[in-house]
Amino acid sequence: MRLGRFQLFLFVVTLSCAAACFGCRRGATSSTASVETKPKEHTAGELAAEATDESDSAEMENPSDLGSQDEPGTEHDSPKSKEMSSTAPAEIAPSTVNPEDNSGELAAGDEPDDAAPDPVDFRIWVPTTSGPLLVGLNLRIGGQPLRERFESTIAQSLQTVRKELNLDDQKTPVTWKAAVQHASQRPNIFGQSAAQLTGMQTGLIKQHDRNANKMVEEDEWRSFLFRDVGFAESIRLFGTDVFRYANRSDSRLFNALDRDGDRGIDEQEAALATESLLRTLDRNVDACLELSECLTDTGSDRGNDPWRLRRPNRQGNVVMDLAGYVNWSNLAYTVGGMQKRPSPFESFHPVRQIDEDSDQWISEDEVAKLLEVDPTLVLHVELDDSDPSAAQVRLDFTEAVGAEVERVNSSTLQLPSLSISATIDDQSLNSDSIWRVQIRGRGAEHPDALFAWLDADGDTRLSTREIDAAAPRVSRLVRKRGGPLQATDFPDAILIRLLRGDPAQDEGRFALIGPPPIPVEPDDARPAWAIALDTNRDGDISQNEFLGPIATFRRLDQNADGFLDDTEVSAVTSGKE
Repeated sequence: MRLGRFQLFLFVVTLSCAAACFGCRRGATSSTASVETKPKEHTAGELAAEATDESDSAEMENPSDLGSQDEPGTEHDSPKSKEMSSTAPAEIAPSTVNPEDNSGELAAGDEPDDAAPDPVDFRIWVPTTSGPLLVGLNLRIGGQPLRERFESTIAQSLQTVRKELNLDDQKTPVTWKAAVQHASQRPNIFGQSAAQLTGMQTGLIKQHDRNANKMVEEDEWRSFLFRDVGFAESIRLFGTDVFRYANRSDSRLFNALDRDGDRGIDEQEAALATESLLRTLDRNVDACLELSECLTDTGSDRGNDPWRLRRPNRQGNVVMDLAGYVNWSNLAYTVGGMQKRPSPFESFHPVRQIDEDSDQWISEDEVAKLLEVDPTLVLHVELDDSDPSAAQVRLDFTEAVGAEVERVNSSTLQLPSLSISATIDDQSLNSDSIWRVQIRGRGAEHPDALFAWLDADGDTRLSTREIDAAAPRVSRLVRKRGGPLQATDFPDAILIRLLRGDPAQDEGRFALIGPPPIPVEPDDARPAWAIALDTNRDGDISQNEFLGPIATFRRLDQNADGFLDDTEVSAVTSGKE
């Protein structure tokens, strides 16, 4: 019997050693967390298993289902759901490039090439037709990092409820009934939907009182405050791929330039670009082109529908933030498939950087390393507590890619194969409003890449000056290519649009096609005669708008570019023309 037990012991030890050796050969990539970059080698059963992995904690599919909040504990407790930065976010620093220099060269006084990049608050995953990009985001409200302001505001909000209920003892809990009643009476703080809370009290309490003790906990309060948007975090970006590829292959501007319809723009058609755009698309005959004139036929809402977010996608195949809850298993599958694709910056391919064992697989642990990869582009946003119009947006790039980037303006960069631009729409709010501390965003390809390429100032409107420049710009591109231009010869364009404010207005504020521009800007400092002559309100007086003799126009047009700009108008006023 003793000998039998000893033999059994040896057998168990042998099995344990064999299992350990097998695990060593597998390395860090486990069978359940690994995702191969070649989906065709998976069996149907394996794909089904991967698709359902972690389904209990998956992101909601429809934000209109207000009950689909992020799982408690997942978003705030998991180490993978946090930005992995051990240092405090840096204040917004001046750009490392000269804003007046469009060549992409570094300005004097820049850091050396081996300088460690500044930490970023958030990271944005941006898949494009040219490959994946990783963009950093630093967001400040009155100089304070967004995440800090968000957390302190939630805590302060609950303390305010306690104070108004005369609960001086911090140990005395706030009841859900009293908290909901308090919120329903203050729509200026909790949003327009707060006025409807009275009739929904029972259902809301049942939904957000997760431990069913009828008392408000801070994590429950957080979920309740941001119930209208379906996520209780300081920022969330959603994307769409509706315009991907179609924004060039189905561009109305390209079709207007392609006079003979052969799907190519030759030198003759390029020389007639300005005439073609105005003749074909300028429906209101104002010598400018609104985005609404250039998308589809009248009555279509193609430019707005995708931004209305009927089905959010956070699987990695569209723009998304990497803050808060992320399903790393699903993301690994999508990201892994991009490893062999190019990137706008080949030397800084974000997916190849995280394949630590170089096995052409991206595991769940490896994809989480995106939180440690240094972004090649960094978006800086500074919001003012008292003045929404003082919001500042700047898109910068690292020194390592500086030679490949051209600055269009402070918030738009031209990369080798695409442009990327960012905007912020801030809203005037009550000083105690909870919506002051949450940013919502959309990211996607521009509806018409050729429109974005011609829109030099990024105001979603082609001015007379920009249209006039179309012919020489397209002609240069034809000569550079050495033959007719195909639709894909024009660079793609990515938009990142952020906003802050009550979510009740999100649909209208995210719309790319908005109301017509205000006839006269309140801050237009030009004299009355110049404003009157600028009939299309594009900021310039063209030769067609000028009512005087052509000789007078040419005399006033000091740089002979065919327009009277602010400087030339000022010269007339001061008598220096």
